[in-house]
Formats: sequence, C-alpha cells, structure tokens
Amino acid sequence: MITEKQARALAILRDYPGITANAFAALYFTEPSRESLFTAVSNQGNGACAGKKAWLCAGSLLGKLAKRGLVRRDYGSGTGRFYLTYEGENKLKQTTHNHA
Repeated sequence: MITEKQARALAILRDYPGITANAFAALYFTEPSRESLFTAVSNQGNGACAGKKAWLCAGSLLGKLAKRGLVRRDYGSGTGRFYLTYEGENKLKQTTHNHA
C-alpha cells in the first residue's frame, strides 16, 4: 500500500519519465509550502542557494521511493534522472483501482 502523497509522486514520474529532482519538485510541491520551499535561501553544508529546500525534499521523497523499489535513479546523465519502475507502476495502478 502507498500513501496519497506517494501515489502523486509516482504519477508525476509516470507522466514525466527521466525527470530531475529539481523539475519533480516544481511539479510536486504546491501552495502553501511551495513559496517557502522555492524562495528561502538554505545552506545544508553544500553552499547556500534559493530553492535548495525544495530540491532536498524532493530528493528525499524520491530516495525513499527508490529504496522501496518503486523508483529508479539513472546517474548516466550526470544530473540524476528518476524513472518509475515496474513495481511502482503496479502500486500506482492498485491505488488508482482502489479509489475508483
């Protein structure tokens, strides 16, 4: 079973295969958290920049989904792109059918 938030994340990956964590964050986060995540300047040890919180939160969510085998990350592009796995697609379909 996956949560509603996880299902939303998997649906984005289904619709945008090969998406980066930054692009994923722009689609995933909506108001009211969107403004603070994208405009606040943050420094977690890798240098300060605006939007870092959104990128870190998106990367954390995608990482958790990857640990469950629902998402895979491709490092070949140098930027890290995320894809829905077969298992992720099945979980998303199960969730969609359960809510129908």
